[in-house]
Amino acid sequence: MGGSGVEAGFADGAEGPGSAAVDAGRVWCMSAGESHCALADRLRESVLGSGTGPQRMREGALAAGAGEACDLPPEEEALARLVGEASYRVTDEQVAAVRASRGSEVAAFELIMSASIGAGLRRWDAAARVIEEALDASS
Repeated sequence: MGGSGVEAGFADGAEGPGSAAVDAGRVWCMSAGESHCALADRLRESVLGSGTGPQRMREGALAAGAGEACDLPPEEEALARLVGEASYRVTDEQVAAVRASRGSEVAAFELIMSASIGAGLRRWDAAARVIEEALDASS
């Protein structure tokens, strides 16, 4: 995005992420030099490179949450897709089934979180395309 001259930090000079100001609900501004695409890529990399469960599970949930093809067992794929499409419809039973199949509440959490991030990134990518098209059309 364009050079708005925005520097990273709070308007009043308070400390950055992890400070009490962030916990109070204040928004941290990114540097104008770091593009939204780069931030989205870093988020994708973080999902795949962190966690305690299998990376394949997080990768599959990220894809399913974004509405893409994935290689997850059917009940896990169904949960990840539902998180991406209509998370309000997820049931305790669906989460319990994944928790039982993976043998861990942490694994179920990582699957749900990865699917949520996949869904958010799908929307982020769509918005970025619309903005880019609008900017191209106005040029």
